[in-house]
Amino acid sequence: MIQEEFKVTAECSQEYIGNPSVVTCTEEDSTYKLKGCEKKVFCYAPTVLGYRVDEKSLVMQAFDVTAKCADGFHGSAKVTACSKEGAYSVTGCTENLCTAPSTVGYAVKEVELREHSFKVTATCDTGYDGTAVVEPCKIHKGQYVLKGCTRDEVFCVAPTVTDGYDVTETDLRVDEFEVKARCASGYTGSAKVTKCAGATDKVATSYTLDGCTSTSERAPNQKIFCVAPAVTDGYDVTETDLREHVFQVTARCAAGYSGTAKVYRCTGSTEEVATSYTLSGCTRR
Repeated sequence: MIQEEFKVTAECSQEYIGNPSVVTCTEEDSTYKLKGCEKKVFCYAPTVLGYRVDEKSLVMQAFDVTAKCADGFHGSAKVTACSKEGAYSVTGCTENLCTAPSTVGYAVKEVELREHSFKVTATCDTGYDGTAVVEPCKIHKGQYVLKGCTRDEVFCVAPTVTDGYDVTETDLRVDEFEVKARCASGYTGSAKVTKCAGATDKVATSYTLDGCTSTSERAPNQKIFCVAPAVTDGYDVTETDLREHVFQVTARCAAGYSGTAKVYRCTGSTEEVATSYTLSGCTRR
């Protein structure tokens, strides 16, 4: 080929990459030269969790791979091409770690707090009802979610003997307890109401009343008694002491009746005539 008319073009073959060029010969009958192509080197994906990868080109010389942190991971993803045939690297994302919320009402067992492999179990604690549900956090160091358990309604009940007190019951739930009292006619002092303790949804205990004393000057008469009323339908009664000045009688609503049983000490009894105490508060269902 005449040097002045030399015209040769080239392109890299399929297994090579680059910008090929042709260099003409400098002497007669010598060969022209080709340069600019190098053998393709391929990268491949590493085995690593926590990334969403978009691979456009895995050829090292034209490497084009981007990545983002996957759900459950946080950080700034960075991709680095391989320098020889092998895996490219992806770094920068760390698994989210959940933290505990308030566990009031729940019995919790924490096995794994990393969001991707999150494992926490829970049941409703004593005094709470429902089905406990645990959900992992959505952000790094966010609180996991506990739900499904609600506190049982716990009530106080009135004491069976309220002689000497005028009582106003607004709310008998333990958490919202609101009962007021004042000394009744014939009594003096400063009435005090104390919320019940230890009540559960199965067994209700009574609040207490104290602070009021009788203004009567009469000394206790061991021979003055109360007697049971003629009709006690709807009540289960326990009589501990029927002496009027000691009087210890308790009651609860019988089967088929509902309400809050109350017992009122008798009035007007003498050694010769005993009057009956009073029952109230229970009605047939």
